[in-house]
Amino acid sequence: MNFRYLCISALLMAGTLPSFAAEQAAIEVNQVGFPPAAAKWAAVPATQATSFSVVDAKTGKQAWRGALGPAAAWAPAQETVRLADFSAFKTPGSYRLHVEGVADSAALRRKSFSSPTWSKSSTPPA
Repeated sequence: MNFRYLCISALLMAGTLPSFAAEQAAIEVNQVGFPPAAAKWAAVPATQATSFSVVDAKTGKQAWRGALGPAAAWAPAQETVRLADFSAFKTPGSYRLHVEGVADSAALRRKSFSSPTWSKSSTPPA
């Protein structure tokens, strides 16, 4: 459970939280990137949808589909979100996350599903 709260915290504290009230709710996802073997999570505004899709950013074709986690209140943000776990998806490319009734995520950069350009012994990029 603590891991989920940590993921939600990291995703929602990216400075976009205040925009939820003014704009249509959107999927929040890490824009730094995801090494292929890493855990990959996104925070989805509470919705009636039960699943999410990883879609090719250029073609819009579905590349992978998964189930949304149950809605959970995240007290510091005063938001209710559902987690989308797409850790099993490992195909390199440029993608968006799609949930019916919610604005798609920002495009995940091409490196999002490839190995990072820095090694474990070096400092991560700023």
